[in-house]
Amino acid sequence: MLPPAMRPRFVLECHDSVPEVMERIDQALLQPDCPVRGYMRSRHICLSLPEEERHFWSPTLDLDLEPTEQGCRLRGYFGPQPNTWTMYLAGFACLILVAGASLLIASSQWILDQPPTALWALPVCLALLAALYLAALGGQSLSAAQIERIRQFVDLQVDKSKEHSPA
Repeated sequence: MLPPAMRPRFVLECHDSVPEVMERIDQALLQPDCPVRGYMRSRHICLSLPEEERHFWSPTLDLDLEPTEQGCRLRGYFGPQPNTWTMYLAGFACLILVAGASLLIASSQWILDQPPTALWALPVCLALLAALYLAALGGQSLSAAQIERIRQFVDLQVDKSKEHSPA
């Protein structure tokens, strides 16, 4: 059994072309009652909640659109706000570097016939890495309703293509 994904992913198939889907989402984002905010670049869309509703754990959705023979494919993945994700990765990288340094120092101590006391940092780093991972999962559970809200917005825009497509 695989552990839960830190950045959940999904794929949607749509009968409309990439420009049609991009235009539909762009028009929906311009509506004053739109539940999400976002921006587009080329065939990429980034969606999040309005600024006043965001928290530290609030998600963003990155969508990449690919043309297919039947229309287009939307590949999406949820993640935290970019500044939160950067902080998480920086913490993860620092802990990996400290663990690696402790292994190097411990091996030097062992080669010099000294007790490898630097190994004490390994379980601490592993515990902190596990805590970071659990914090990421906790943030996902805190933002489950927000994730669902953004996903419903995307599903609604994709479902509109079914209204116009031939049966």
